[in-house]
Amino acid sequence: MKDATERSGCPALVLLTEDDGIRAPLGPLTTLLARTIVDDFGDTVVVVELDGASAETLDEARVSLGAPADLDGAVARVREALPALAGRGAYIFLDASRRSGAFRRDLALLLGAVDLGAIARRCVHLTRTKTAPSLPGWSRLRTDLLAPSVDSRRGEGLRRSAAATRDLVVKEMARLTGTTPEARGESYPEARITPDFCRIRLDFASPARSSMSRWARAVTDRRVGVALGGSGSWGYAHVALIEALERAGVPIDLVGSASSGSLMGAYYVVLGRDGLELAVRRGPEFQRMAWTSVMTAAAIEHRLDVDLGRVAIEDLEILFFPVATNLTNAMPELMTRSTVGFGVRASGSAPGFFAATVADGALYVDGAVTDNVPALLLERMGAALVIAANALPPPNGERVPMPRTRSRALYDEVSLSRRAKDLIASLSLMFHDSGDVPTSGTRVLYDPPGERLALFRTFEFHKAEAILAHVRGEKELDAAVDRSVAAWNTLRSPRNAGAP
Repeated sequence: MKDATERSGCPALVLLTEDDGIRAPLGPLTTLLARTIVDDFGDTVVVVELDGASAETLDEARVSLGAPADLDGAVARVREALPALAGRGAYIFLDASRRSGAFRRDLALLLGAVDLGAIARRCVHLTRTKTAPSLPGWSRLRTDLLAPSVDSRRGEGLRRSAAATRDLVVKEMARLTGTTPEARGESYPEARITPDFCRIRLDFASPARSSMSRWARAVTDRRVGVALGGSGSWGYAHVALIEALERAGVPIDLVGSASSGSLMGAYYVVLGRDGLELAVRRGPEFQRMAWTSVMTAAAIEHRLDVDLGRVAIEDLEILFFPVATNLTNAMPELMTRSTVGFGVRASGSAPGFFAATVADGALYVDGAVTDNVPALLLERMGAALVIAANALPPPNGERVPMPRTRSRALYDEVSLSRRAKDLIASLSLMFHDSGDVPTSGTRVLYDPPGERLALFRTFEFHKAEAILAHVRGEKELDAAVDRSVAAWNTLRSPRNAGAP
């Protein structure tokens, strides 16, 4: 993975553009975004107004170019001023908000075709259609504008459960008859995706501070992702990890997950800290959900629809990538075009235990089969720092000793109990090791200590409080959080004017 400073492309020229019809206040947004970057990271930023009576420095962080009205003249004026501006700011925000949308697009096209030396180009495009224009020479950040947050949970108690049940039955019948199939998953990107994208909720009159900070991390390539591995009830370790990261001030912008990691991740990306607390209280319900899923994995979807509502994954500000295994092509896929409940259902359909999930002619089982801790996926989706959680403890006390006598060796040769012990130890080791990922300066791994009979405790969701208390007391969790804080502090360190 490339160094964060190299990926940020400093010094960088940043231009905000928008879809026709959005009518976003690009001038104030440009200024607010620049100020957020300065406040959050201490980066040196200069906002350059394209228009103005004459070229002048308005203050230390704002310059007016007094560019001509014609396009060629404006391009020439920007090119003339950039070398000096690059020595003043790691980011140079070009405010062309007083010109038309067509003028801004043509300006970007011409600036993308000329030599700006070591200055990178970054276009931040606001859209409600999930598309961004092609701008050769520019890196692009597609910024999907989300509608105001709406609580899609209807009513309370039995009324809410009955509504979710009715909706799910109707959808299941339609799916099984093939009339309205769920969208199938998406293939993994083979490399870091271009354009990058983020999602934010912006009230143009008064943007939320948290949304602006999330946007600033995306623009400056400082996003943090957490990869939550499948581990049954041990997935409550993810709750302890996320809570500790939030207390330490480490933000979370992307969640990639498999199996129970998707379950815990879903409650967080929809409801935040309140969702984590709800997931803990739901331990007994998750236990019943697990047993019911032996007959149909629709029980997983129903539980999430009741608690979270039928929230679309594409409507989440925190990017959520539940991973499922497509058995029809033997590949991991991202369930990103469905509701949160259906995505978790597909990601958690443990083969041999739960029924598989069908979507658009594809058969899905647990994402842990092919990518239990999707750290590489998050890097490809735009995370500059990945914190991975391999929550299933390795075997401890389950190692099978060699027989000490000939008679014991003969007994072990034919003993079914010995074979069962071999199987248990092997499965425990295999499931844990499948979640190990290499670490680096931009990738941190939480790896729990060994536990005796850990594999047998993977369905003890009703012991959520006890598991959570156990994990909170681990020195391994504290060490992982400390490494995450150190990595985040490195990533968020100021980028100065003229940075390479």
